[in-house]
Amino acid sequence: MGRTTEDGRTKQFRKDRDLLKKNGYSNEEVAKLLKMDPGNLSSHYTGGKPPGKKFLDKFYAVMGEIIKQLRADYPIDESESTTVEEPMGRYLNERDAHFQTLKLDNEAFRVNLFKVVATNEKLADSAKDMSETAKSLAESVKDMAKSNEMLAQTNQKMVDKHLSVWDELAKRGKENDKGGAVKS
Repeated sequence: MGRTTEDGRTKQFRKDRDLLKKNGYSNEEVAKLLKMDPGNLSSHYTGGKPPGKKFLDKFYAVMGEIIKQLRADYPIDESESTTVEEPMGRYLNERDAHFQTLKLDNEAFRVNLFKVVATNEKLADSAKDMSETAKSLAESVKDMAKSNEMLAQTNQKMVDKHLSVWDELAKRGKENDKGGAVKS
């Protein structure tokens, strides 16, 4: 593993890597030319793994001519890049913004989750009320069935009584027809 080099050379490496990117050289392509893992190249670029002298020497040995040609074809206006944002700083700003977004999303999720829980509690209470109502209705149906049974028995008794009265009246009528006189 190479030693960490001075800050100026690291900044130049990042500028040159940006120049390569802008001109169509992907991270995978450059890593392949350097015979290294694309993740390691990316780590050197973002500052996750500061590039050492050995890495920078290899980078410029392999990519130096391409970079020199790109600089000649696309000269960099140094006045535009007086405040170059370091990739690590950019990463940290993006990370902080992402954390803030996650916090807001998490808070919104938490609020909505509480609403869902409250709604579920109301639904559970409603289900309990509906269950009690169903039990009450079932008891009412049983009571109505008993009442209907009693009413049917009473009606049967009345029918039997009416039939008995009709039979009695019919017998009296026959007797009256035979005897000719109605008994008082």
